[in-house]
Amino acid sequence: MTSPILFSGNRAVLYAWFREDDVLDLTAMARQVEYCVENEWSGITVLGLATEVQKLTFSEREILIAEVGQAIKGRLPYSVTITGNSVAEQPALARFAKDNGADWLILPPPMVGNYSADVYLDFFEPERLTGDGSGLSLYKCE
Repeated sequence: MTSPILFSGNRAVLYAWFREDDVLDLTAMARQVEYCVENEWSGITVLGLATEVQKLTFSEREILIAEVGQAIKGRLPYSVTITGNSVAEQPALARFAKDNGADWLILPPPMVGNYSADVYLDFFEPERLTGDGSGLSLYKCE
């Protein structure tokens, strides 16, 4: 039996656009989603470096995740990079992303500390990230 190819095609990492008053431009975010759908991209990612993940507040990250998830409407696979300014922020953002349509999570190590692989594997334990043991693996929300 042949294993399915999980990542094929092109996935867009959306830019974080801002209005002149320095508020996220949700209309521009929705336009990027529609462009990707219309041009048959293979998936969409938010909160990568192009989305300026480290420059957004936690609230802005939540707004962006929710708005893009609503704009995608399940039409394309949706992945979210989960970072945080504290170890408490990453599990909270992972749960929020999953609740707002994320199919996949990209899980870089926490921004603080330098630990062994075992510590990071424990940190990304599905129960810890989702709080409910609901099938989140290191990469895919189910």
